[in-house]
Amino acid sequence: NLINMPFQALGNTAWFLARFVFSMFTGLRQNIFLDVPDAEGDVRRFVDAFRQRYGERTPQFLPCSYSQAVRRAKEQSKMLAVYVHNEGHRETDAICRAVLCAEPIVAYLADNLLAFGVAAESPEGRRVAMTLRTWGQPSLCVLVHSEQGQLVCVDRISPGGGGIGG
Repeated sequence: NLINMPFQALGNTAWFLARFVFSMFTGLRQNIFLDVPDAEGDVRRFVDAFRQRYGERTPQFLPCSYSQAVRRAKEQSKMLAVYVHNEGHRETDAICRAVLCAEPIVAYLADNLLAFGVAAESPEGRRVAMTLRTWGQPSLCVLVHSEQGQLVCVDRISPGGGGIGG
């Protein structure tokens, strides 16, 4: 109803600001604000939809939650390419077809990195987007484990956000 809209907007803004301030102190390693009951299901649904839309020549996304993908990358001493898909962004389809599904990219990812993908619209996708600070646009982040054991984003590629040298 029209009378409640300003109060709802104010409440949503306050909640966002509280999460933002909290994230500055925690580094968003563990997001206590989002409970994701079926993270693996969110990822499987994304991977299935992505392959159905873009064909079989796609990155071999890990069929697991983000935290499991991070653990696998650490165990295998590999970099982790994390793709956060945003269906609502005008450049998403072009990025998927021209970049993510390009044969050299698919082959490079398969040979050198582990790949994880999730839709930003899902609960697991929102958590990953918040963790990596990739809001409102499709993004590809390359993560490595530092010598101190921390996960570090060494590059981020997104529309208008640049990438290596960008």
